[in-house]
Amino acid sequence: MNQVINKVLILIVFFSFNQILLISQDNTLKDIDGNSYPIVFIGDQEWMAQNLKTTRYNDGTLIAGGLEDYDWRITSETRIGAIAVYPYKKIEGIDSEIEMIETYGILYNWHAVIDDRGLCPEGWRIPSEEDWQVLSDYLQEKYYIIDDTLGNTLKSCRQIDSPLKGLCSTSKHPRWNFDETHYGTDNFGFSALPAGFRGISGTYRVIGEDGYWWTSSEHALDHATYIAIFYDSGILLTNHRHKSIGLSVRCMRDKQ
Repeated sequence: MNQVINKVLILIVFFSFNQILLISQDNTLKDIDGNSYPIVFIGDQEWMAQNLKTTRYNDGTLIAGGLEDYDWRITSETRIGAIAVYPYKKIEGIDSEIEMIETYGILYNWHAVIDDRGLCPEGWRIPSEEDWQVLSDYLQEKYYIIDDTLGNTLKSCRQIDSPLKGLCSTSKHPRWNFDETHYGTDNFGFSALPAGFRGISGTYRVIGEDGYWWTSSEHALDHATYIAIFYDSGILLTNHRHKSIGLSVRCMRDKQ
């Protein structure tokens, strides 16, 4: 599944605006584990179009993983970087941990996100709260997208009973849960997916419903800023949570 695609031009139809966005990929991006990620150019930024999957820092050191609830919980005290994989046995339609990682990516606590050994591939970074604001401002100013629908334009169109029909309407993973009002249009190829989170206590929640992504921005001693998109809302939310919660990660860089 990890194939390198060189110099591919992808046409993405703007369902809402009847426009076409041309996205150029010179190469897919690879992490230290050899996982490949499609890249999208949005304004003056380049973004991963999938959630991060690496199990190692850039120096080759393994990130602590496979933690039981107690061990996960005490990372709030030890401030050690850790990863988690949503238990596939809790999800109908996913048959292995490898499939879960390929489908929704890995969940990281914030201590892993800001580790000096580096989580993103060389030359890429964890976006700050400001980077996400630049993305939001660009889409709103360039395409006149209002706050209440910004999240919908970044969601993958894959959703249970999506009104867009075709490949967008699916119950197979990855996908968003059904909502009567809100659905992803993926106008910009960002393809946000709802990987849920792992709480401080170690419990896993809301896969299929909510997507959460860490920023590099610290909010307080024990809290950092995250971005969220919800299956039953169109907003792109900025908020903060405890650093020991496991959330998804997208890497980005300024356009080269």
